[in-house]
Amino acid sequence: MGERCTVLANLEAGQSMTVPVDSDTRIRQITLPDATAAWEISGYTTVRHLLADQRLSLNRKNSTAGYQGLSLPPALDANLLNMDPPEHTRIRKLVAAAFTARRTEALEPHVRSACRELLAELPVQADADGVVDLIPAFTNVIPSRAIADLLGVPAEDSADFSRWTTTLANDATADREAVKQAAVAIVVYLTELIAAKRSHPQDDLISDLIAARDHHDALTDDELLSLTFLLLGAGYENAANLLTNTLHAMLSSADLAAEITESLTRRGKIDDRLRETLIRRYDGLKHAIRRFPTTDIAVGDTTIPAGSTILLAIRETNARAHHHLSFGHGIHFCIGASLARLELAIALEEFLSTYPRARLADREISLRPSTRVHAPNTLPAVLV
Repeated sequence: MGERCTVLANLEAGQSMTVPVDSDTRIRQITLPDATAAWEISGYTTVRHLLADQRLSLNRKNSTAGYQGLSLPPALDANLLNMDPPEHTRIRKLVAAAFTARRTEALEPHVRSACRELLAELPVQADADGVVDLIPAFTNVIPSRAIADLLGVPAEDSADFSRWTTTLANDATADREAVKQAAVAIVVYLTELIAAKRSHPQDDLISDLIAARDHHDALTDDELLSLTFLLLGAGYENAANLLTNTLHAMLSSADLAAEITESLTRRGKIDDRLRETLIRRYDGLKHAIRRFPTTDIAVGDTTIPAGSTILLAIRETNARAHHHLSFGHGIHFCIGASLARLELAIALEEFLSTYPRARLADREISLRPSTRVHAPNTLPAVLV
């Protein structure tokens, strides 16, 4: 009777119980770094449906297959990537207003000014061979500064936070002690930052969240800390990898550089169609955040048991589709999508305008050791 009520409730909410599949759908079992099994699924139609399927939970309490994943302290784990409605709905509403298109567009002058400042400093950072690594000098800095401005984090602290976040993301071969130290450093830093803003509120998102915690009881202490961590970490990491991969492709391909230059010449900016194509091709996200079905789910001829770990293969799906799912779909759609789009377009526009003849240096480039992201460790460029 309980299962029937659940099915009826899902149908009344407009949730289809049938997962669509087509010739592009691929389902396979893989082994994760923690030695547990997972179902990896790709294919645009299927993945788009599953991203919005509320039978797939983000809460690890619904895992029965031994999934461990990234071990975060409780103070960082009460975030949107480990929540389902109604908690997810309640917390997301608190930050949604900060990421509207209008508010994001207001950041454009700040992002463009930061790009020009960093690009002007690049020649000074070149080594004896005239090569500069664009990741620490440019692609990592732009997203971290933008999200730091929005949240009210001192610009001089963003480099440390970016380094800690990168350590957490390199899950495939990461030193567990290094991961633990990075998590502790984040908790200590954010605790002190929140205390400082509680004493001296400012016109920024963290101060707004503190007010929601203290005056409206809308957040617990752990939720406040976890949400701040997620906004800073996710707001930086994915956008930085997208920009890094796109610049790498542009410096490697004269045709791509010419296509982007043509758009700038014609419109004075990167047009929306080209921007979305770049995101589809060069987004660094391998998988969406893991999900756990709360009931057995049939995907084509495959039945995935409740409690299994499901990974939706975003990068592979994008590579075989005409549209992308880089920002997700449904209630977990990336809240910072408009900011990521803005950062990518402005950074490419300013880079090409400043260094139209830049090229990739003739040096070996390795990929980051991660099952979550696809991005190089370095991006050596000759500015010419």
